[in-house]
Amino acid sequence: MILQPATGDTVGAEVRVILGAEGVEVAAADGQRVATRGHHHLFIDADVTPGDAVIPAGVPGIVHIGTGASEATVSGLAPGQHRIIAVLAYGNHVPMEGVGTDTVVVVVR
Repeated sequence: MILQPATGDTVGAEVRVILGAEGVEVAAADGQRVATRGHHHLFIDADVTPGDAVIPAGVPGIVHIGTGASEATVSGLAPGQHRIIAVLAYGNHVPMEGVGTDTVVVVVR
């Protein structure tokens, strides 16, 4: 879930995104699929990949937070409205089953 920013917030070109998770241990990506352990990804103005597909690396608009951190700074956003979607994935970068995504829409000034 996205704890910060909230939908409708006006932000600067650098956006600090703070994430949370319930019932799941947030840990570094390790290539393993463990039911109770995952890590965060952010989709910035990008559609979420299919639920059974690996979230690709090196794709503009997709931020992997594979270190196990629960926050990231997104920079370089142009003025205007932007959609941020948070997705928890297993250590192998496949979205976790039964764990919903969370979306916020912010306005960059």
